[in-house]
Amino acid sequence: MTAREFAEIRRQVLALHRTLVEIERRDFERAHGRQSPAALLHNLIHDVTFAWLRPLTAILAQIDEVAESPEAETAMKASVAELRDLVRPDEAGSEFQRRYAALLQQHPELVVSHGALVRSLPQ
Repeated sequence: MTAREFAEIRRQVLALHRTLVEIERRDFERAHGRQSPAALLHNLIHDVTFAWLRPLTAILAQIDEVAESPEAETAMKASVAELRDLVRPDEAGSEFQRRYAALLQQHPELVVSHGALVRSLPQ
């Protein structure tokens, strides 16, 4: 895997994360009212509503660290394998996979982001 391919994967993970945060923000604001950017960030970090997103956030941070690692090639492959498992929608899987599967059924923009990410992953 080249650095360029890994950068594209990172870009697609970031886009997927942004899409998921936006979907959850809309739902959260329906229940709790408008949120300032600071309040939203606080809730993303601390509110249980957003806890299911933390595995994807962690992989995104891991990808950033891996890109600067001396063992970049091996670390990149491990990160991509972990990412591939995480974004596999599964109604009987982890909390992330279950919520992700449900949201994919409801939000076409998420399907587009998911497809772009999956296409960026090496076989």
